[in-house]
Amino acid sequence: MLNKHLVLKYQFDFMSLLSALHFLASLMACIVMVLVGCIRYKPVKSSLCIFRIALGSLLSTVFMNYCLATSSIGFYQISKLACI
Repeated sequence: MLNKHLVLKYQFDFMSLLSALHFLASLMACIVMVLVGCIRYKPVKSSLCIFRIALGSLLSTVFMNYCLATSSIGFYQISKLACI
């Protein structure tokens, strides 16, 4: 809803920037959780597996932000549930 507020009230049309900020905030939250001890880092055998998951997550967030920019909040929520 914050993203939609930015788009409607302030005509903020930089959805890619919002996606980048979303991922940056997620990265920082994960780093803090590792440092605090809530989660622990686990090495992965295959970088390809991580790349596929990261790419899917990136595309999902980018398309959801563009959907939010061009659609109503109700349609956005329905499309988000469909993706899940």
